[in-house]
Amino acid sequence: MKKLMMLILSGLVAILLLQVIGCEGNAGKRGTIGDPGDTGDPYSQPVPDNRYFALAIGNNSVVAHNGAPKLYLVFDTLHANAGDTVVCQRLTGSNVPEVDGIDGGSAEWNDKYTDIVLRKGALYDNKIETARVRAAYDENYIYFQVKWTEVTDSALGLAVAEDLYPSKWVFDSLVAPLKWSKVVMGDEDRVMLMFEITPLDWFEHDGCTVTCHAGTETANIPGTNYHSTKSAQAKMDIWSWSSVTSNPTGYADDKYMDGTGQIPDAFEVLKYTDGIKGDIGRATSMSNLFFVYTTTDTSAYRPLYLSATDPDSIATYPLWDWQITTYTVTGWRLGFAVPTFVTTVPTLSRADIMSRGKFDNGTWTVEFRRLRATGNGDDTKF
Repeated sequence: MKKLMMLILSGLVAILLLQVIGCEGNAGKRGTIGDPGDTGDPYSQPVPDNRYFALAIGNNSVVAHNGAPKLYLVFDTLHANAGDTVVCQRLTGSNVPEVDGIDGGSAEWNDKYTDIVLRKGALYDNKIETARVRAAYDENYIYFQVKWTEVTDSALGLAVAEDLYPSKWVFDSLVAPLKWSKVVMGDEDRVMLMFEITPLDWFEHDGCTVTCHAGTETANIPGTNYHSTKSAQAKMDIWSWSSVTSNPTGYADDKYMDGTGQIPDAFEVLKYTDGIKGDIGRATSMSNLFFVYTTTDTSAYRPLYLSATDPDSIATYPLWDWQITTYTVTGWRLGFAVPTFVTTVPTLSRADIMSRGKFDNGTWTVEFRRLRATGNGDDTKF
């Protein structure tokens, strides 16, 4: 029995020694590399979902813009450009729209466009009855073109013109307190596109009429401009181009609308917050306004910034942020003028939309380009 146990132990020791010696041995030659597998299909962005959107166009007036509150944007091949349907065509190859405000026609946009009928959207009709809309997309970007011809209306002060004359501050008194007056030379030409970021009740039925220019259940005031989704969950994406405050930068002002813009009471129409807000980042312009409270004049206003060459020259539009300096109280001449806003280059999410407009013989052509998916929660995804 003793001998048997010794033999077993000797065998186990031998096995362990073989394992240890074997682990320390030289590795054999590497085998041949196998055949590569089949190449996978390249990634392709999925076709965007069809959706509703809205369009508004202004002619040198905030209170006179016309629009189409509900348009249907389609990405399939089953629809035709007609009525309120805009076909967004898939672009192939290297020919894509150059965002310059110059209509490249079918060479850039293929041959699809829709002539949209517009109607009064605010207090007054600006007489612009139609707009031509094109849309296209490729692997990374979506593109829009909006084209319209202006109409003269003497009653509203509307003219066929490239409106590039914003309001300005004019220094008109040397008597203390120094007095500045705001001179309004005009407004802006504008175009705005609106898309759902999150679903909005009745948008597919009534479009942007459920968000703008109407009263609430407690304040049914015609023409009230409260701008609200009326929902804590619903949010709209707004692409806002204007001839003065955005076009020089090459960007549209990227904004969104939420549910915070409702009027609380019919007798407190001034007590509301606007539901339209800017995306995260710097806008295409900033206000050049400073309110001065004094014991002798409780309603004094003046510029916040001046041109670096002031007060010995008259600043003109556009006044860029790299041209400005802080306000000084001495050295003014009567009639000195400075724009009421400063032009800036947008940043972060507010710089998502490249845009440029051109005015030619009474017709504006405005073009947009944006990433299909920006990764920002304040933007819609295509």
